[in-house]
Amino acid sequence: MRLLILLFLLPAVSVAQVPHTFNNGEVADAEKMNENFDSLAGNISALELRIAPEHLISEAVDCSADPAALNKSLSQNSGVHRLELNVSGECLLDESTQALQLRYRSLFINGDTASTTTLSSPSEIRFQARTSAVLSLTNITLSAPQIRFYIANHSSGVMTDVSLAAPEDGLPFITHVIAANQSVVLISGSAGKTMSWKRVTAQTNSRISFLANIDPAVQPEFYVADQSSVTLRGQGVVGVLNCENLSYCLAFNYPNVTGSSAPLITEQLSITYGSVFRTFSNPSCDLAPEYVAATYSNRTIHSGGQHYIQDRCNPDEPPQTVQ
Repeated sequence: MRLLILLFLLPAVSVAQVPHTFNNGEVADAEKMNENFDSLAGNISALELRIAPEHLISEAVDCSADPAALNKSLSQNSGVHRLELNVSGECLLDESTQALQLRYRSLFINGDTASTTTLSSPSEIRFQARTSAVLSLTNITLSAPQIRFYIANHSSGVMTDVSLAAPEDGLPFITHVIAANQSVVLISGSAGKTMSWKRVTAQTNSRISFLANIDPAVQPEFYVADQSSVTLRGQGVVGVLNCENLSYCLAFNYPNVTGSSAPLITEQLSITYGSVFRTFSNPSCDLAPEYVAATYSNRTIHSGGQHYIQDRCNPDEPPQTVQ
């Protein structure tokens, strides 16, 4: 049965390219037949290696000369369980890749550290890791009117130094990251870089860690619900932080990824239905922890919600409850 499945999966060109062919009525030579079987066995072994869950296939993709190179690579490796693509240049995504869906697969797309690597689309970029999948983007610039990441059903998403670029026409664009149903998302940035995600949602026992400076012009909205959690660490302004239904929100108001001690500011904070917002304060160890109360403009606490302040300079002291 395994042999039949592998034969079915083999590309037709691979099956056809055996060393010898025979015509009707011709006596088959045993040595030539054996060579054909050896060739087929080699193709099957190569395919087994490519679809093995523990095996990582790594390829270089250069979009400088061919903007469609990434589309071709993803299509050719559609059956690979663990795929790493080291990409350079500006890649134009087609209809199949701009709405990429992963199931039971791992995809790592790494941009060139020496130059800008761009994935662009005239309509949208919608990457989905669904059902025990892994999606990782590193050193990539995304350019499209709409950019969405949906990580769901026990999947993981990692975005490191991912920049977002608005379309050249200057129209507003939508960006959204969702972690749902016991999934995990890590968004991180190196010193001096800011993240421009507009809306970040964690729901149904999911977790998001946002370890990056936030673009103050964007003021993103964070929605955390249904026993989920979010961790925020970095400089910038959060427009909305909504923590509800037994969820846990954690903010670090001390040295961020750039090494400065500027606080993370939240314009609107809502802690409801048994959720907890815990803030670690006092970046320079010379201020009273209450100072962090000034880092939000509007705060709503009801239905069993709690706000705690923890002094990072005295971690053994119990957190203070803010009424």
